[in-house]
Amino acid sequence: MNQIRSVRSLTSKEIKSIKQAMKSDRDAQCRVRANAIWLSHQGYKSDEIAKILDRHRNTVISWFDRYESKGLDGLRDPQRSGRPPKAGPEFQKALVKAVKTSPRSLGYQFTSWSAGRLRDHMAKETGIRISEIQLRRLLHKNGIVFRKPKHDLKAKQDPALYNQKKDLLEFLKKTQSPIMPVLSFCFWMSVISTFIPI
Repeated sequence: MNQIRSVRSLTSKEIKSIKQAMKSDRDAQCRVRANAIWLSHQGYKSDEIAKILDRHRNTVISWFDRYESKGLDGLRDPQRSGRPPKAGPEFQKALVKAVKTSPRSLGYQFTSWSAGRLRDHMAKETGIRISEIQLRRLLHKNGIVFRKPKHDLKAKQDPALYNQKKDLLEFLKKTQSPIMPVLSFCFWMSVISTFIPI
């Protein structure tokens, strides 16, 4: 390869497009490559440009060749197809359907989905296993906010007994008497014994 290779003479239109690309092209690599073309137009040789841009001389020469054959488009990297996503549209459709379905109706013993349970279910149904983070991203992308379920014991409470003890507590809070600590102790013992047999 010729060490002192430079790009051919540029037209005024090409100079304008190179300057524009150096300043504002969305592709950072294209900006660097356009800079190499501009430096060559200014009289710098390929080995000098390579030192300035901290690239190999052959790389700079390949940029010259690409520019001379395809113009500014030759300085941009071609689109790469890449690997198709594991969780494509069909997976996402099945995921949304599963989230909106009760786990019990699908034969599970639990009543609400966790990220781990949902991930395992989708792996079983589709054969595609994704991370919990990816699962949450897909749910968010499909307009579903996934939160951990909150469990309480309201379903196990006796409403009449709960209201009775609540009324007694309110009464005790308003009472200012020496017997208050004793009653308070008795009250709390009865509340505790409701949930924990003594």
